[in-house]
Amino acid sequence: MFLNIIRWILLPFACVLAWFLAGIIANFFIGREVQTIFAGRYPYTIGFFEVFEVYWYGLVKNALMSVALVCAAFFVAPIYKVKTAKIIAIIMMIVYFGLFIYGISNLNLSFWNFLAFAGEIIAFCVGLFAYKAFNEY
Repeated sequence: MFLNIIRWILLPFACVLAWFLAGIIANFFIGREVQTIFAGRYPYTIGFFEVFEVYWYGLVKNALMSVALVCAAFFVAPIYKVKTAKIIAIIMMIVYFGLFIYGISNLNLSFWNFLAFAGEIIAFCVGLFAYKAFNEY
């Protein structure tokens, strides 16, 4: 009983820690290895993902971070593991939607930067559906 209370208390901290660690690990393994070449006024960046480097990297990293958050909620929760993962996913979707609303209302983004920002928020939300792979047993 006492261990269950401790696990419920540590649940939000474990989720946030898993989210940050997944970002650090993603930076380490699929990080941007870029080299910028300056040709006159226009810099050209070459790297691991070539043309889609900036956008694909952000999408993959955000999806992995959300998957880590939901997995941490599933594995730390003492009981009702799938329900806890669903609740954490719903809360984070609300947070990401609020971040999206904040971003489109307060940030002055160009069309392509807006698409990149929207894609990253969508990748966050897609990663939250990892709880569908979990089984209570």
